[in-house]
Amino acid sequence: MEQTREALTALTDIYGSPLYVFDKREFIENYKKLEQAMKTNYDNYRIAYSFKTNYTPYICQTAKELGAYAEVV
Repeated sequence: MEQTREALTALTDIYGSPLYVFDKREFIENYKKLEQAMKTNYDNYRIAYSFKTNYTPYICQTAKELGAYAEVV
C-alpha cells in the first residue's frame, strides 16, 4: 500500500492533480471476470463500454480489443 501511495505521489508531482490512473491489466482482468459471470447466467448478452463517459483513446481501444460494444447514448 505504501508503495502505491509513493508511486501516485510521484505521478502527481510530474503531471499534477487531478490525475486519472488506468491499470490496463486490472481492466482486462475485471472485463474477463464480468464476461465469465454473464456467460454463466445468460445465453445472449453483450458487454458495452461507455465511450462518451471515458473517451480516452487507449482505454477505448482496449475495450474494443476485448470485444466490447460502444455505449454512446
